[in-house]
Amino acid sequence: MTTIHHLDPRAGRGDTLASDWRFLGRLLPVAAVVIFGILLARRIGDIDTAHVWDSLGATTPAQWALSALATFASFCAVGQYDAGVHRMMHTGVAPVDARRAGMRAIALGQTLGFGSLTGALVRWRCLPTLGLWRTTQISVLVSLSFLAAWAVVAAVMVALTGLPLPGTMMQTVTGATVTGATVLLGLAVVATFFMLRKTGARTGLGDLGAMLLWCLIDTACAALALYVLLPAGVAPAPALFFTAYLLALGAGLLSNAPGGIGAFDLALLACLPLVDDAAVLAALIAFRVTYYAVPAALAFVSLLRAPRFGPAQHLAPLRGLTLARALQAPPHPEWALSHQGASIWSDGANGWMVQNVAGHACTIGPPKGAASHADITQIARRLGRRPVLYKCDCASALRARRAGWAVRRIGAEAQITPAQWSKDGPQHRQLRRKLRQAEKAGVTISQTGTLPIAEMRALARRWAARHGGEKGVSMGRFDLRILPGQQVFLAHVGGALIGFVTFHTSPTAWSLDLMRHDDDLPDGTMHALVTAAIDAAHRQGIARLSLAAAPLGLPDRLARTAQGLIRFKQSFAPRWQPLYLAAPGWLALFYAGLALAVAIHRPPPLRSQSMLHQDDNLYAENTFETPGNPCHGPLATLTG
Repeated sequence: MTTIHHLDPRAGRGDTLASDWRFLGRLLPVAAVVIFGILLARRIGDIDTAHVWDSLGATTPAQWALSALATFASFCAVGQYDAGVHRMMHTGVAPVDARRAGMRAIALGQTLGFGSLTGALVRWRCLPTLGLWRTTQISVLVSLSFLAAWAVVAAVMVALTGLPLPGTMMQTVTGATVTGATVLLGLAVVATFFMLRKTGARTGLGDLGAMLLWCLIDTACAALALYVLLPAGVAPAPALFFTAYLLALGAGLLSNAPGGIGAFDLALLACLPLVDDAAVLAALIAFRVTYYAVPAALAFVSLLRAPRFGPAQHLAPLRGLTLARALQAPPHPEWALSHQGASIWSDGANGWMVQNVAGHACTIGPPKGAASHADITQIARRLGRRPVLYKCDCASALRARRAGWAVRRIGAEAQITPAQWSKDGPQHRQLRRKLRQAEKAGVTISQTGTLPIAEMRALARRWAARHGGEKGVSMGRFDLRILPGQQVFLAHVGGALIGFVTFHTSPTAWSLDLMRHDDDLPDGTMHALVTAAIDAAHRQGIARLSLAAAPLGLPDRLARTAQGLIRFKQSFAPRWQPLYLAAPGWLALFYAGLALAVAIHRPPPLRSQSMLHQDDNLYAENTFETPGNPCHGPLATLTG
């Protein structure tokens, strides 16, 4: 029996098309070299070769030296592209290592062609711990960000200076350049932000402005490296030459040919019709040596050695499974805030929780192990931010002060040892009175493994509406990502939820996070909730329970609110541990305090909440399981 297979003529068409595009991509640089080489040969066919070599031989040692210095300055700026991208992607690579890897990658990439691919391989060689995929992302982002910045600089320079071309041609070139640069800028910006989202990088106007500045410095120094090689009396005005160089650079970039050969030279000659072509060609040959050949040779030799660059071996950001393991048994309960935008930097034994606050790398709470102000200084330098210690303990504040930092006490943390705590004694007289009032009102406290999320969420919204919204940084915010790992205590009257408290947890400590309630709750309800938490912590063998911090030095209006909070916490007779704000200088301390105040009172929305708010009915029957031991009962079991 014969089987006839019917072949779909469309089958494999997508693969074939993709293969064709890949082939064309590989062919483009070769085709560009051939096509632009032919055009360049026709343009310079009538030039006396001896005149070119005579001009090259007349180049003085001073010109070579100045060109080399300008090249060095340009490559120093080039390295800043990588430092900025690493900072945005939070790779943990020290800026100096990122700059060195970037300089080597661009030195070889611009000379060999296939810039992004060559650059990715060089960066992988320099930073092997990042992996090829990560270094490829970095290379693409560097290329796209430079292209966007170049489009801005080129369009501005063409509009400001113009070129020595006939009127109609000048208008055409100017219009085409500005239009093309605008389109290219738009495409590069869209592609850049797409890559930023794909890689999880974060950027702001400061980062984009820095990229634009470094592009201006880089291209200006590169143009200067060529400009100083022109013979005296031949060089045009510097601004005019810079504009011509930018347009030629764009042609070279778009051709993707090694060193922009052909396209760069032809475009430069076309933009400078009044300049001696032989002198320009001689300068271009010398420029290929100082700006391409020498840096590429140095980069190649440096790559022969074993790679020694990579993420800093001290504190590094934890991600993925490493972060998940660290949060399973955190040294401090507050490390759960990493779910709300903070990051954990650790080497295993030492660490800080760090949050970006308006350009500051801000630690929150005490360190893990022996981490100090020196570590956050290093972290801040890698992130391109200013270091700050927020709510740090006495030991950290003392070390920072000895190092010359400005230190100010900003509050105190209320701490309790559950095993030694009792509501008996004169210091708890007010607490016992509050508990009796809550009991009389029929308040029931429970710690259940199943949470009524819809009710809690509605109550939290009502509370936030009355109090001007939830606060940010280290202040509690209702977040469904954190609740499943917290200890949660609920207060009911007649079956209706009237309040709840939540605690961050670690193996040895709990820390108060949320206190949410309705305005008409019976007096003493929140006292009863916290008392239940202290008793539960005692039963579970928790060594320390924190009632969180109370601020100091607030304006009168805020101080009145703080006094009520302090009286509430004082009713539990806690130990008060001072907390400090520290920064490298009093002016830095002032700016840090201002930035923190804004971030606390005007926090950005939580990323999880935008999704959760789309459909409130989705959570009408939703419940979460919590790790707490279930306990139910009337308040009488607490007051005794």
